[in-house]
Amino acid sequence: MSSHAIISLIGPDRPGIVDEVSGLVAGAKCNIEDSRMAHLGGDFALMMLISGEDVGQVAAALENWACESEMLATVKPTTAPRGPSSAAAHIDLDMPDQPGIVSRVTHFLAERGANVENLRTELRPAPFTGTPTFALHADISAMNKVELEKLREALRDLADDEDIHITINTPA
Repeated sequence: MSSHAIISLIGPDRPGIVDEVSGLVAGAKCNIEDSRMAHLGGDFALMMLISGEDVGQVAAALENWACESEMLATVKPTTAPRGPSSAAAHIDLDMPDQPGIVSRVTHFLAERGANVENLRTELRPAPFTGTPTFALHADISAMNKVELEKLREALRDLADDEDIHITINTPA
């Protein structure tokens, strides 16, 4: 019987990390179903959903590999995915950088019953001025059409109040 686990990994970035971790997964005859990987600061971060008959073998192999590689690794058993993402909307937000943006936006969404399915943020220089600009990209779900329209209106109000450029798109 197939089981599932989530691998998380953080440590100093270097070439070959993804090759080595995916080799451990393949060596245990497990499958990588979903993953996210990023270079953050000077480190590399990875999250991976795996499945197979013996995800425990991956956990044991990853523990040994992580010690040798100076990486922090965890393996957590989980359930099978519930199916394709049912994102009701995609939100893109750009504004001058300031502390607390992610907290304010996610609190705003949670108060309105929106579930954050995926979230990605980045800090980048604004064109011409080079001023730090914060960008947030989120996929949200668990909303019906009426709630989505109310959320769209509320986000427009928030954008007007806080000098935020917000775009909301719904999947076709």
